[in-house]
Amino acid sequence: MDINQDIVRSRLEVRRSSILDLVDVSDEQEVVIVDNFAIGIEVMSKLLLSKGYKVTTLCNADALMDFFNERYYEFKLLGKLPILIVESDLVQMSGFDATKQVKESFPEIKVIMLSCDNNTQLNSSSHFVDRFLTKPVFSNEVDAAIKALL
Repeated sequence: MDINQDIVRSRLEVRRSSILDLVDVSDEQEVVIVDNFAIGIEVMSKLLLSKGYKVTTLCNADALMDFFNERYYEFKLLGKLPILIVESDLVQMSGFDATKQVKESFPEIKVIMLSCDNNTQLNSSSHFVDRFLTKPVFSNEVDAAIKALL
């Protein structure tokens, strides 16, 4: 009987560890970057990685909605919702419209909007944006904006 119990315990441990391997349980704050320009993604990724954040990059609004539709409940279960950094000028739809879509479906997601245009900030409050940064941004500005939303 002891041998069977050991086998069952062993199998349960394997299943438990396999499930935990599928879920990221690290302490790093995840930041999702949405920008249609590779250089923007590269620069922001390096900046965030240097500050110790976990980074996910997406290139358009469709990928953004797919990402949250697939992973939102995992984040919710872990109690660690990602911060979203969105370029205001996306190709398929504006960053404002993409942000509105995300916030309507997942209102707890915090959003930082990036733009080259200072006037864009005037529109940000009505489009579900929590923080606004004007490019060029410095690492301490981005880090402070993220920490303010945590």
